[in-house]
Amino acid sequence: MLGLSLFIIKQKTKEIGVRKVLGASVQSIVKLLSFSYLKWVGVSTILAWPISYWIINKWLQSFSVQISLINYWWVFLLSGILGSLITLLVVSVQSIKYASVNPTTILKYE
Repeated sequence: MLGLSLFIIKQKTKEIGVRKVLGASVQSIVKLLSFSYLKWVGVSTILAWPISYWIINKWLQSFSVQISLINYWWVFLLSGILGSLITLLVVSVQSIKYASVNPTTILKYE
């Protein structure tokens, strides 16, 4: 996630600079970049839940003591929340770093 966020934010430095010149705050830029990542993390989490449920259920059937995975639904929810929080933390730190730069230094090379 760190490498992907660094790559995409680095590509969007010109957009960040233009937004800053037009009066955008650091908070609005961070919110814009963070929510675009959180959208994709949410989609991937929702797609991963049924697949992981099926794989874990098949694996647990090979044990002699059987448990119901339905009782542990909170593990899937917790994994989605933790993934979202880690993504939000990583992207926010990188966004703040690039959004705090003076826009003239970003745009002077363009």
